[in-house]
Order: sequence, then C-alpha cells, then structure tokens
Amino acid sequence: MSSSLPSRICPHCQSPLKSRIHYGMELDLCTACRGIWFDALELSTVLLGPPRRPHAYVVRFNESDLRSGGAAGQACPACRTDSLTRAAWGSVVAAKCRSCQGVWISARSLDALRSQLASLQSPRSGLAEERESGDWEVAVEVLMSLLEIDG
Repeated sequence: MSSSLPSRICPHCQSPLKSRIHYGMELDLCTACRGIWFDALELSTVLLGPPRRPHAYVVRFNESDLRSGGAAGQACPACRTDSLTRAAWGSVVAAKCRSCQGVWISARSLDALRSQLASLQSPRSGLAEERESGDWEVAVEVLMSLLEIDG
C-alpha cells in the first residue's frame, strides 16, 4: 500500500487500518476491533504460508469455497464501494467484496477460526488429515501464527 493512497478504513468500526507484513504479504489490520482485510487471493496465499513441514495437520481451503450470502452493509476498504457480501467458510463468517474479491474477517470470526484450529490440532479430532502435498492445503501453525498478530 503506497503512502500516497488514502488510508483504508475498517468496514466494521471505521478506524484506519494499519499495514503489517506477515510472511512477506502486506495485510491490513484494524488495531481497534482486531479484524483483518485480505486483498484478492491474499487469504489463500497467507494461509498457504511458508513451506510446510512434512506431515503437518492441514485443512483444505480455496477462496472460491467462501459461500456467498446477502449484503453485509459495509464498505470495502480497498475499492470503497458498498459491495461487501456475507460469506462463510464452515462456521467462520466473513465479508467478501463482489468488486475486488478482497475478504474481511472480523475478530469474532478469527476467534471462531482459532477454536476450529484448536480442535484440528487435537489428536482425537477426526477433522485433521495428514498430508505431504496438495493444492490449497493450509498449515495449522501458519493460521495460528496469523491469528497471533498484534496491532
């Protein structure tokens, strides 16, 4: 994000978003409400993360798996249009821009994701699979690291 561009605004609380680099990706974080804005395909890229260790617990993810819902009634931080729609990935609810394809994940949804990931790390969980390779696999430790970003 260039300094000549106007500051992006949080779609939830209207606070300015702060840019942070995470695994080489520039993310937009709200330090007030703790949500995160991902530009188009950034969510997939960040979740794929650095090369995984063999046999990492993984879950499948593709941004096209976000099920669209109704209008979210929020403005997109990137294109500044009222084009955010509700989207869900499992029990995690997000907002996806119909125009630029960016994704907003609120602090509440990040907490839900944290809970899902904790259950995936449990050896008793039937949801986790061991894989060595494959498209759109998400390393749980990368997700947990993302959720620990401080403002």
